[in-house]
Amino acid sequence: MPPGYAAFFMWVASAVLWWSGWREETAEGIPDRAVAVFLAGWPVTAWKNTVLWESAAHHIAVNGVFLWTTVAITALALRMETSARWTALSAGFLTGSFTMLLLFSPLLYVFAPDWTSGRGVAIIAGLTTAVLIKGASGQVLAVTTAFLLYEVLRAGWIQNSGSILIGDGRWMESWWISVLAARFASVLAKIAVTRMGRNGWKREGGGI
Repeated sequence: MPPGYAAFFMWVASAVLWWSGWREETAEGIPDRAVAVFLAGWPVTAWKNTVLWESAAHHIAVNGVFLWTTVAITALALRMETSARWTALSAGFLTGSFTMLLLFSPLLYVFAPDWTSGRGVAIIAGLTTAVLIKGASGQVLAVTTAFLLYEVLRAGWIQNSGSILIGDGRWMESWWISVLAARFASVLAKIAVTRMGRNGWKREGGGI
């Protein structure tokens, strides 16, 4: 499946989960209105590309979702406590550096085909974020920082000629995969801890 369509289906799944009642588990502190506005604006901006520079040798454009996500994550960062914000940003830079190391490592292309390598790295980035950061706000900020860093570096340095689209379908897909991986890992970990606590309480109670 092309990355752009995969990203669209992940947006649909996220919207369904959000409006079907999984708000507390998935958002975990992010204002309901903020998530609703972001989800509503995502498909509107996804099909809009803005040309930043155009010449005989270069054509640089940015996708609307890239800008929409940047604005949303900036607003989210500003409402976080200073210590939590810097912790998430630091984790994002660490994850972004690790992500770029994996994506541009020759060994990755030896063991994984091109269409799976980016998705696998996105899952790893999400799971790494879940280990480093607790809470939805910090995880989303860290993941977005990581993939903003990667996309800007890819567009400005690695692919520095020809037609460049910042925030293409592969970037959208990787962002969704990473965010969902981080949130699902956190929710599953919380469920596991809760069940272990209940089982421990029952065993302790039964032994008295």
